[in-house]
Amino acid sequence: MAYTEQKVETLIHNDAGQNVLDLLLRSYTNGKQTYFARMRIDKTHLANNQRRVVRSLLTDDLEAARAQAHQEYALIKVRQESNQSITVLTANQVIDKFFENYENGLNAKLSGYTAPMFRGFRKNVDIYWREYLGNRNINTITTQDLDGYELFRQQWAKTTSRKRKNDQRYKDTISKRTITWEINAFRQVLRWAAARNLYTGKAYEWRYAGSRGSKTRRSGFTIEQYRKLHRYMRSKAYLNIGKHKDRNKSDSRIVRHRHMLRAYILFMVNTGLRVGECRFLKFSDISAVTNKIGQTVCVIRIDEEKSKVTRSNTSYGNVVGRLTALKAIERWKDYKQSIDEDVSGDAYIFSNQYGEVVNDFREGFKQVLKEAGVDKDAKGNNLVIYGLRHTYISFRLQYGKNISIHNLAKNCRTSTAMIEAYYDDTVTEDFVDELSI
Repeated sequence: MAYTEQKVETLIHNDAGQNVLDLLLRSYTNGKQTYFARMRIDKTHLANNQRRVVRSLLTDDLEAARAQAHQEYALIKVRQESNQSITVLTANQVIDKFFENYENGLNAKLSGYTAPMFRGFRKNVDIYWREYLGNRNINTITTQDLDGYELFRQQWAKTTSRKRKNDQRYKDTISKRTITWEINAFRQVLRWAAARNLYTGKAYEWRYAGSRGSKTRRSGFTIEQYRKLHRYMRSKAYLNIGKHKDRNKSDSRIVRHRHMLRAYILFMVNTGLRVGECRFLKFSDISAVTNKIGQTVCVIRIDEEKSKVTRSNTSYGNVVGRLTALKAIERWKDYKQSIDEDVSGDAYIFSNQYGEVVNDFREGFKQVLKEAGVDKDAKGNNLVIYGLRHTYISFRLQYGKNISIHNLAKNCRTSTAMIEAYYDDTVTEDFVDELSI
């Protein structure tokens, strides 16, 4: 419906004299009039890169419109302060943002961004998930949608108009492995969106039944590999990866990410936390205690809702970390302070420059291991980020001072049976003193 618009008044200015909240009146051709609020946005990435957003106040009464406009602005101010999305996005819009973010990271040569992964996302998410859920409000997507994906995908394979004669890309029957990859790719998009407050659901926690098979034993680092990795992360070469053509300048984004990744690796391998337990940690979740030999170590408060398992009758459980873990967090905190980033108790420890949670470090971790020459286990398999937890448990068993496997299991929030089945790399020679004295 056609309308004319006029600004009635400015309700709020900021300190710089800019109009922050304007009251508009739209007059329609049918004679109806409605007031609107036009609000200035500071964090444009929360509003689909818009500098201003307009909201209908659903009234033609001036005084009611003024009151409602102030309420709308207060809500948007709160959402900005808590880094929550201001605009409601469709799945397609979130996918667009995900690709834009990934492409920017790839062009900037950030750790964790690779061309093969980007091609994989483009192939799977860009085609299939756009057709399946693309026009849906992102916040309406649930585990039921992910559960129904396999049926959609198998039917799509048989009916797609994309298929051409002798084109091998589109098969009539899709393997469970392919469907697993496609679902996991979209789960990563949802997880990325949730970390940026663009998605309020938790469908990314759902697992495809076809991916559940026999569990495989993951490898940890040997002591020689860990020492080699530790030396590399302390070298100048580790931070010089992001050098520009001008060798005297470094890319500050890459340097920042490398500082964070180093802290993350050292923290994880000295606490044994699961990736999910670490992701949403805040600085207030880390406290220092002194052990009986006078070392200051850390206690980590784990939110039970963020953990894979529940090991406490309360909302939080505690994990004891080693001295190295505490030092890693302190050094990372000092670095963040040096570049004027928030290190208050409510700030996420592992976050981007906007204070938003980093989804995962898998690709960056993989790249650092390759640079350090420690990316393979004894059987030639790739070492993965979960191996940091494996390394912590194995090292505690091998090098800990008379440690009880029961206490270790409790600290790692698992069972002794799981440790014996999946983590114990020790041999009898590791316990010579215990067995012979």
